[in-house]
Amino acid sequence: MAKDLVCHMDVDENHPDTPRYRYNGVTYYFCTPLCMAQFQADPEKYIRNQYGGERRVHKGKGNPSSL
Repeated sequence: MAKDLVCHMDVDENHPDTPRYRYNGVTYYFCTPLCMAQFQADPEKYIRNQYGGERRVHKGKGNPSSL
C-alpha cells in the first residue's frame, strides 16, 4: 500500500484506477483526482510535509525508501 501525501490515506498502487503522478522521477499515488490535483499545485509542500517539514535527499548506498 502507498500513502496519499495529501490526505494520508492508504491507497492500492497496483489498482489500475488509482490516480498517480510522476514528479522528479518518483511516482506518487492518490485516493482521488482531487488529492492528486492538490499535490500537482505544490508538490514540494507535500514532499516536505512527508519528512516533518524538511526535504530529505537520499545520498549513498542503501534503500532510499527506508529514510
